[in-house]
Amino acid sequence: MDHVELTSFGHVLEHFVDIDRRAHGSLLDLGPWYLVFMFALVIFCTNAINIYAGINGFEAGQTYVTGCGVCTMNHLELMWRGPHGLLDGDGMNHAFSLLLMLPFVATLLGYLKHNW
Repeated sequence: MDHVELTSFGHVLEHFVDIDRRAHGSLLDLGPWYLVFMFALVIFCTNAINIYAGINGFEAGQTYVTGCGVCTMNHLELMWRGPHGLLDGDGMNHAFSLLLMLPFVATLLGYLKHNW
């Protein structure tokens, strides 16, 4: 295994999360910090959308962008698994999330078209 030297930020981050040195520091295992991150993301997204509630169509557009981001993340997670073992581990959760988000994004497109 090659010895990968981390940046100064990487050394600080290594105290809180596991850094995969075989992937040259590009993969992080957040562990319980993942739940904290997702909780903060949900609060940020809903508050950011509510701030623009008075501007016609803007909150729906912002929700559409967020939904597309979630769909992209789930799609990439499933693609990286390959055809074998697609639904192993948490793959089923990504597939379920994608199946929920696709109709949501599609209805937002219709809503945006008729709202403007």
